[in-house]
Parts: sequence; C-alpha cells; structure tokens
Amino acid sequence: MSKNTSYFWDSCIFLAWLHNEARDNGNLESIGQFLEEAKSGLITIYSSTLIYAEVAGNIEKKGERKNISQVFAAIEGSVVCVSPNDIIMRIAALLRSVKYVKNGSERKPGERPLGTVDAIMLATAIYVEGTGEKLTEFHTYDKGKSRSEGRRTVPLLGYEEWCGSLGRVTNEQKELVGKAIGLKRVTPAHPNPLLLL
Repeated sequence: MSKNTSYFWDSCIFLAWLHNEARDNGNLESIGQFLEEAKSGLITIYSSTLIYAEVAGNIEKKGERKNISQVFAAIEGSVVCVSPNDIIMRIAALLRSVKYVKNGSERKPGERPLGTVDAIMLATAIYVEGTGEKLTEFHTYDKGKSRSEGRRTVPLLGYEEWCGSLGRVTNEQKELVGKAIGLKRVTPAHPNPLLLL
C-alpha cells in the first residue's frame, strides 16, 4: 500500500502519451508530469497488466513505429501493474453482466454492454481500493465510442449515467456498480501543473 497520492490509468492514457496526442484540453504535459512524479516516487500510478497488450497492439500509428522496449521500460519504471486474478475477473464478470441503460431511457435500443477491457480496468481499480489504497482519480478518455459485439459500449466517463435503471441485479452487483461509480473517473489534469517558460 502506498502512502503517496495514487491514481489509476486506463490504457487510453498510455496510448495518448505514446502517440503524443493532445486530447481534452491538451493535457499531454499533465501525463508527462504524472509519469515523472511516479518515477520519482512522489505519486503512485496503478493500471492493469492489460496495458501491455493494448499498447503493443497500437504501437504503430500513421506509419510511425515506436520502440516497444522503450515503451515498456517507461511503463515499468513508473506504473504499478496489477495482473488480473480470480477476484478481479469475477468483479469484471459481475460488472459486465449488468444491463446498462442510460438514465431516462427505458427502451432496449438505449441498452449498451460494458466492454470487457473496460470491465477489467474498473475491476482492477476496485480491487486496488479493496487492498486499502485510496485512489485519488481514475484517469481515462473513454467516452464509449468503442464497440463490443457490434454495439457501442458504456463509457467510463459518464458511467454513472448508464446506471439509473439496472434492472435485475444481485446485491453484490449493486455494490460493485456503486464502487465503480465512486471512482472519480476524469481526464488527466495535474493538480499542480508545471509552468512552461
């Protein structure tokens, strides 16, 4: 358990950093600052080991090829990667088995699945908090644009908007959905940004 400020990062944060893509207010500087602080031991960044597969699968973009070894070295020097275990996978399965319908929409077309990787990321963050670690923020850019089984998925940003009428769920699922909602899911913006001169 860390005594520092702790964050959880979704794969898309690493991909934005890898491809030098400014998203939502151009916060690449924040990502770099978080990574430097994590490398120095000032903060702790957690993620799932799934980031390796997701980053490796997206290493080439627009004809630009990055060195996978350098990318992995940067991750390994800055991030505490948590491997999916039985507990995490069970949490992910329970979150995925919920029928998500956007608040105010009772019709079936408004229903979306929670993507598998997103469920594992949320489950990993819930697991980390279950060890006694308090995550300050869960950083993501996920707005639900990816597809699973041909349909758009539940976004991680705004996840709570899809949890209004969960239908038939167990008490355990309600508790886990509540824990996922309780994660402060935001885009990365450093609370004390460095001034660039």
